Amino acid sequence: MREHLATFLAFYGAPSEAELDLWEAALAPAGGDLIEALATWLRVSDQKPQPIEILRIMQAREQPISMRRIALDVAMKHEITIEELTGPKRHQRQAHPRQEAMFKMKRAGYSHSEIGRFFGRDHTTVMHGVRAHEARQIA
Repeated sequence: MREHLATFLAFYGAPSEAELDLWEAALAPAGGDLIEALATWLRVSDQKPQPIEILRIMQAREQPISMRRIALDVAMKHEITIEELTGPKRHQRQAHPRQEAMFKMKRAGYSHSEIGRFFGRDHTTVMHGVRAHEARQIA
């Protein structure tokens, strides 16, 4: 871990041994994917981070994403409301984003039944939605 930290911090100037000790002490108990967290920081900021910021990235990656968050992200992407996404309309404008959300929820580890409850639909409808989205991705 110390080598990765030293390499990462070198972007901001050579780190001292004391600085490396501080980083190691702060992050060692966290476990998680340090390299991915450091890479995430480099993608989003040009400022030198503090250990707590990297720790938060590591912890956020371990938290499961909620079905509501997935639904909101998909609705925003397709410029529809959450009500349209979860509602009864079956037009392509709502159905395709709904199927995409179902697919993402399934990939996040939710069961067909859990997803069905979220959308107020049967689990077999979710199974169809996941397959339909996958088929569109292949085509």
